[in-house]
Amino acid sequence: MSDTDQDQKTEQASEKKLNEAADRGQFAKSPELQVLLTLGAALAVFAFTAHETATTVAEYSVSVFTNFGTTTVARDTIQMQLSQVVLTVAKGLASSFRRKRLV
Repeated sequence: MSDTDQDQKTEQASEKKLNEAADRGQFAKSPELQVLLTLGAALAVFAFTAHETATTVAEYSVSVFTNFGTTTVARDTIQMQLSQVVLTVAKGLASSFRRKRLV
């Protein structure tokens, strides 16, 4: 019966009802808003650190492809390569943040 009552409402909620609902914490929330804000923050961090991080990653990429023919593929070498990737990106980000603080 409550479903049919909801479907038959012809008037919009009054300002008083909307204010009461907001006071009770009942308001429309968008799950996409949190994702949007998280992506926006990540893009902002990337924008401030892009040049330094790109340079560091480019240098690392050159070293990887220079030694590509001589690199052995094994469980321990893959873990080592992945840890080097993480450290390379972290160094680029850290140096960018330090440089921004000095300016």
